[in-house]
Amino acid sequence: MFPFVFDVEYRITATNIGNQALLNFQVTDDLSTTLAPGTVVSTDLSIAGFAGSGGANTAFDGSGDINTLESDVILPLDGTGTISLTVRVDFSAGFPS
Repeated sequence: MFPFVFDVEYRITATNIGNQALLNFQVTDDLSTTLAPGTVVSTDLSIAGFAGSGGANTAFDGSGDINTLESDVILPLDGTGTISLTVRVDFSAGFPS
């Protein structure tokens, strides 16, 4: 890596403790706000534990598109879904405070 470029790993876990499946479930993550003044260079996203015909949002970039999931993602009753995210960030403009 360059002196100010780092890979940051996130894991977001959601558990449905309600009384029905959650249809069209969505998790948003605005990385541009979280990591400012750093700049997101790239993202790598994977998911597990969700149902439905949707999946990981391949267009997610953490700034222009902050939806981590595509449409038609279901979080089953008593289910746990995991979103794993590796973000390459350039902190040459400074680190978050």
